[in-house]
Amino acid sequence: MWLKVSTTTTLSIGPFLDKTDGVTPETGLSALTVRVAKNGTWAARNDATATAHQENGFQSCVVDATDTGTLGRFRVMVEGAATHLPVWHDYMVVPANVWDSFFGADKLDVNGPTKAEMDTAHGLLATAAALATVDTVVDAIPTTAMRGTDSAALASVCTEARLAELAAANLPTDVDLLLTRLSAARALLLDEITAARLAELDAGNLPAAVDAIPTTAMRGTDSAALATVCTEVRLAELAAANLPTDIAAIKSETALIVADTGTTLDTKINDIQGAGFSSATDSLEAIRDRGDLEWTTGAGGNDRLLMVSTTINTLASQTEFTLAAGSPDDDAYNNLTIVFEDVATGVQKAIGVIDDYTGSSKTVFLLNDPGIFVLAATDKVYILAEKALKPTVDNKTFDGPTKAEMDTAHALLATAAACTEVRLAELDAGNLPAAVDAIPTTAMRGTDSAALASVCTEARLARLDRAISAIMTTAMVEAYAAKGAVMTPAQALHEMRSLIVDFKVVATTLSGRKLDGVTTAVTCTLDDGTNPTDRTRAT
Repeated sequence: MWLKVSTTTTLSIGPFLDKTDGVTPETGLSALTVRVAKNGTWAARNDATATAHQENGFQSCVVDATDTGTLGRFRVMVEGAATHLPVWHDYMVVPANVWDSFFGADKLDVNGPTKAEMDTAHGLLATAAALATVDTVVDAIPTTAMRGTDSAALASVCTEARLAELAAANLPTDVDLLLTRLSAARALLLDEITAARLAELDAGNLPAAVDAIPTTAMRGTDSAALATVCTEVRLAELAAANLPTDIAAIKSETALIVADTGTTLDTKINDIQGAGFSSATDSLEAIRDRGDLEWTTGAGGNDRLLMVSTTINTLASQTEFTLAAGSPDDDAYNNLTIVFEDVATGVQKAIGVIDDYTGSSKTVFLLNDPGIFVLAATDKVYILAEKALKPTVDNKTFDGPTKAEMDTAHALLATAAACTEVRLAELDAGNLPAAVDAIPTTAMRGTDSAALASVCTEARLARLDRAISAIMTTAMVEAYAAKGAVMTPAQALHEMRSLIVDFKVVATTLSGRKLDGVTTAVTCTLDDGTNPTDRTRAT
């Protein structure tokens, strides 16, 4: 915004907004402290008129001739940290002539040459002496021999055929073209005519320059360099005997190209396309589009044997980390094989088994640490789409009995010899009580066994902790059992909550409310409306 130099004016500054929410206009402000900056130099506002609220948080602010007395950048600023956000406005102080020419009746001052200066320049261009010198030069041109006109080389080039091009049929067109180009050149030349250059054409300089023209060799006409280039051999190539032959050879080659393009090339392209070619389905672009959708190497392809191909996002430990991308469903990858690729080396790989998966956070819990290399964030991850039986301990395989061995064991169990009197006696009244009495004092197999420790691993205990935590932190679905029906734990807890925490009593009816605090969940009948000692489920 412009301001007229050294002029008192009233500015409208704002809006002044509340410092807390930055939206609500401050309409009760007045007599604000205003500072101004002239081309970057700050000072207090000179005018003493108090600011006053106008509307919607805008204030009137008067600046006098002293405030606007410096041309250039002018900034007005008001700061009030206790009540409102900072407010500032930038202006440009311009000369009075500029202001009045844009917003008043004045005209903008522009400096140009005076009439006397223009007359002087015109006099330099058209003096009698200069024009007389030009006439002398022009008159001398027809009687001055042009260098190279009697040269044998020139005579062989300037043939009758070439002179025919200057006949009445060709010359007018060429002259018109030449005049057009000369007009453009003349316009450029006039731009270069200065008083200094015109002085070079005065009587003292021009005659000497003109006299030297007939005796000065024209560039290239008798030069040894020109003679070596413009040889008789090269000029002979333009003769009637050679030029038609060259043109005929070019036409022959062109005809062969046209033939190939019209017949041979079409046949080869048709052979490449094959029968039944369709640009919609068989073109290179169509093939690429299908590849992008179906091929693993395609830009948009995917491997159907992969559940997901992604990277490690964050790493809590070597057996717990989150994925950059993955399924939102819990347990979606449980018991699947996961392949890791070290992003640092690009060649190291490791395999693990997923013990548990949390979809909401994309967290993977491994059964064991792969232990091949240290897993890190951004390592590549591939989860395979397979559900093969996995060992609980790494590097273990199942070695089961053959069918023949199973048949033999079954036969032994089924023989009468196995069920002997001695073995039956172990179960009689004399032995069984003693054996039962010994149970409390007999160490249970496996309680202190190393085998038990290998099965009851930290990973499995952590999974149990997560399952218990999920039960305790997962919201129960609100439900209530019908009167007299067997309750689920969730139904029992909801009924207890409604009767203990959120209920009302009207006469002898006690009503327990649902979680919304309005709807009745269950009702009970009291034996007394004032001092009840018994209640029974009603609905």
